[in-house]
Amino acid sequence: MQSIPGLSARDVVGRGFEKIANGWAKIVPTAQNQLVISALTVVDHCRFSATARIQS
Repeated sequence: MQSIPGLSARDVVGRGFEKIANGWAKIVPTAQNQLVISALTVVDHCRFSATARIQS
């Protein structure tokens, strides 16, 4: 994967998750939206934890 100077892969993925969460906020009721955002945060954290372990 090529990198863009000043922008890490983690930044790009984080922005992607933020866009998904914002998209859900527009179509899903507030209570359900919070569950989706929480789930995306957990998935994001687990993926980066696994990536860090693999790279170690």
